Amino acid sequence: MSSFSLDWLRLRAPFDAAARSRPLLQRFAQNLPRPVRLIDLGAGTGATLRALAPTIGGEQSWVLIDNDAALLDALALEMSCCGWVSTPVTDGMAFSNARCHVQIVPHQADLAGEIEHLDLAGIDAVVGSALLDLVSEGWSGRLAQRCAAFGVPLYMALSFDGRLSWSPGDSRDDLLRQAFLEHQHRDKGFGPALGPDATRVTAGELERLGFDVTLAESDWHIGPQDMAMHRALLAGLQDAACEQAPQFQDDIEAWAASRRRQIEAGTLSTIVGHQDLLAYPPPFSRA
Repeated sequence: MSSFSLDWLRLRAPFDAAARSRPLLQRFAQNLPRPVRLIDLGAGTGATLRALAPTIGGEQSWVLIDNDAALLDALALEMSCCGWVSTPVTDGMAFSNARCHVQIVPHQADLAGEIEHLDLAGIDAVVGSALLDLVSEGWSGRLAQRCAAFGVPLYMALSFDGRLSWSPGDSRDDLLRQAFLEHQHRDKGFGPALGPDATRVTAGELERLGFDVTLAESDWHIGPQDMAMHRALLAGLQDAACEQAPQFQDDIEAWAASRRRQIEAGTLSTIVGHQDLLAYPPPFSRA
């Protein structure tokens, strides 16, 4: 599975928070039991927990699964830095804020090879963020089947959907966009990645299994003042495009140089399209 740096996760966090569909999140939160038990896939340092838990409210138990031990090790620090207060527990860790109390069990696992063994007994929902576009169609289907087998809702936010635009425009934008979209389908550790097709393909599989599926846009809006985010995103786009289309490297580098000048001048705006997915299983009775 692909890993991400702590710096990048911190940088993107406010853009994720602003982009996440509030109506979809509120619907998800309102339909959960209390207390609630959740599994977070690809949890990193707990950004999804920090985004969801205050809206859910009350007593919560979370299992945070990621293959990157360094990110899970940073969980307690990131929670504290975001204003959560640590409380003592005998197993795992626990944090509180004004709206909720969460007990957390971090669990390192390679999701690419273990999704069929994911224990959802007693779990009220599976959640995740920025994951579906990394996985393969087969993996996505197995996750859907696992949720169907246990009658568990699925909330997966912030999947890149292929929309990518810049203002002002540039005659080379289409070249960059196409090369990047093709690169998004490369193997990220789960097999050929769904990339921009993630929510469409996953929603189709869930609907085939009888789930009620809702999608909502959750776009990043990166303004002229967001220079650090622009620089990081531009570097990633340039590297991916050059790797995918080396025959156009000169054009790609010229495009990137022009965009860097616009970043420093405070004239560049970027929209990166994402979608949130919420799926409820058909009526189900646990044995």
